[in-house]
Amino acid sequence: MARPSSPSRPSTVSYARYGALGLPLAFISIPLYVHVPAFYAAETGVGLATIGLILLAVRILDMVADPIIGSLSDRHPSGRKLIMALAVPLLAVSYFLLFTPPEVFGATATSWWLALTLVAVYAGYSALTINYYAMGVALAPSSHDHTRIALWREAAMLVGVLLASLLPPLLSGALDSKEAYRATGLVLALLLPLAAIATLTLPVERGRQPPVRARFIFPIGLLRMPRVRWALLVTFFNAFPVAVTSTLFLFFVADVLVAPAHSGPLLAVYFASAVIGMPFWSRLSRIYGKSSSILVAMLAAVVFFAWAGLLGAGDVLQFYAVCFLAGLTLGADTVLMPSLFADQLDGARDQSGAAFGWWHFLNKAALALAAGIALPLLAFGGYAPERVNSPGALALLSASYALLPCACKAFAAFILYLSPLHRLPTEGKRTEDTVPA
Repeated sequence: MARPSSPSRPSTVSYARYGALGLPLAFISIPLYVHVPAFYAAETGVGLATIGLILLAVRILDMVADPIIGSLSDRHPSGRKLIMALAVPLLAVSYFLLFTPPEVFGATATSWWLALTLVAVYAGYSALTINYYAMGVALAPSSHDHTRIALWREAAMLVGVLLASLLPPLLSGALDSKEAYRATGLVLALLLPLAAIATLTLPVERGRQPPVRARFIFPIGLLRMPRVRWALLVTFFNAFPVAVTSTLFLFFVADVLVAPAHSGPLLAVYFASAVIGMPFWSRLSRIYGKSSSILVAMLAAVVFFAWAGLLGAGDVLQFYAVCFLAGLTLGADTVLMPSLFADQLDGARDQSGAAFGWWHFLNKAALALAAGIALPLLAFGGYAPERVNSPGALALLSASYALLPCACKAFAAFILYLSPLHRLPTEGKRTEDTVPA
């Protein structure tokens, strides 16, 4: 029997058009995850405990909904672009409304405003993001094209993160807090539709696979595939160290380094170096394979980040070096990890939405677990933000920020090394255009 002809490789313009949507999606992330609690605590009458409970409830709902959204999208693969198109106005409008609560509301009504707008934002964001990643699987005809797709997508997303990090401080110099956040909402309202047009008008070759007719709405069938299970396991343990450092970053900079004014520039250096490192890791994976390159990046991250555990008050320049070097290794996480995961879906491309639903579920679970472990641990050890802390409490903060993630990263590398994902048939340059069976 003659083998079917392989689909044509996307052009550079196609890669760029696909990556365009990643910029506004990442632009949303920092205000959504970092600034919402501070904004509502400072600008409304809602109490901090109420804000925390609302965030916890909505994030749990969002986390559980991700695999379901992916599964429902897979049942109608021809309508994937339609789902994304409908999610664009939902996300743009709800994000703007999130930062514009009516001033005439009381605390109770404002709490409901926060909860409902957050639900709408997360629903639009998840529907767009999950189907965006699944669309990348459909665009890539080979294993190494998965890496090219991820390179363009994640580079655009890191540019979006940099923009989101720098824009609010720039706007706050000319506008008050509320107006600055409303302005960022307007920027998103312009960026998101333009990027969506570029991405959603990109032609995607449709396979002959019928829509998925799963028995259950929760996509548990994918978990029966051994390589998918291994890939998700590695994903979680690799995401957990990043989640810990993200949760504790501001505390470490403010109370260990005693340099809170440097938090923005330090983040900018970290994400900019990740963009710089992406082409290197992409090229390395073509020569030595994805899993081997990821292992190198994981071990390098452990070496570089362990340095942070030795720093103290005033060691800001050294921490800039840590951020730059650790950021270089982040380029491998952002490009090669989703690419390696996409390789495991060759026998289940019709379930790519559900697969990336699980992917995002585990990344969000890692973030929730990191906060649930690290923050109570610090409180138990006597640490309190923005107060005079004992040397023992600061040492615990340093260990939690630097050494705990290093140990978890080393464990993730150990799991990847033992897993069947290491030394896949697609490893290396000689089998560039093959996909694992």
